[in-house]
Amino acid sequence: MRSPLARFLLTGFGAAALIAGPASPIASADSPGIPVVTSVAYGNPDVLTVDWAGVPPALRVWGDARVTTTNGTSTDTVTSILTDSGSPRSRKSYRAGVCAPACFGSGATVTYGPWNHPSIPTSVNAAPPSLTATSGTKASPGVHITVTPGAQAGAPVFLIYNVNAVIGRVGPGNLSFVDTNPFLPQGSYSVQACYADCDQPEWPYWGDSYKPQSARSAVVKAYVANTAQCKTIGKMLYAFGQNWRNACKP
Repeated sequence: MRSPLARFLLTGFGAAALIAGPASPIASADSPGIPVVTSVAYGNPDVLTVDWAGVPPALRVWGDARVTTTNGTSTDTVTSILTDSGSPRSRKSYRAGVCAPACFGSGATVTYGPWNHPSIPTSVNAAPPSLTATSGTKASPGVHITVTPGAQAGAPVFLIYNVNAVIGRVGPGNLSFVDTNPFLPQGSYSVQACYADCDQPEWPYWGDSYKPQSARSAVVKAYVANTAQCKTIGKMLYAFGQNWRNACKP
């Protein structure tokens, strides 16, 4: 559970500093340097090794790509509690910084060091994965989606979109997903391979060329009950166990 100070960092200057991007080093010979996350051992939790560059513990700040920040780390090793909570999990990017003149009060600013990004294979630039989307039956409702990784077979996570919103994620151990509420918005599905920071797939790394996601697949439309005809004739056919799909074509 975050302390009030940590919550303040998240909702106040921490988020503002992330939006503004990395600032210039503090221009004072007496000031501490800029901390750097030198390595990350990925697991559950992740373990970060940080070169704090002489920054006092009370001025230390670190965070991940979820725009989440905490502070006050007294050692050179950080056990991350800011892990990707999705299932399956993806790796995350981390960075560390220094507060000036302090981590609270008016005029507080944060200067961050560079991101420590997970390693991404060159296959991220290859052809995207693909999917099939098929309407269910009365006994098994929803839109049934199956992902085919193709050239992205090494990805730990595949993000499934309905129009432009991520509605689910699957991993190589189970490439099937059921959209149990396909009606809002219309069932237009696509998929993207994700190698890191998968809980923020569209997060732009300001001034950073890091690209942990592949291109998205072509859009596939499933039979969904989003028309007046489908909601009347299709619903009646469905109730009697008849073939309702022709009444519900997108």
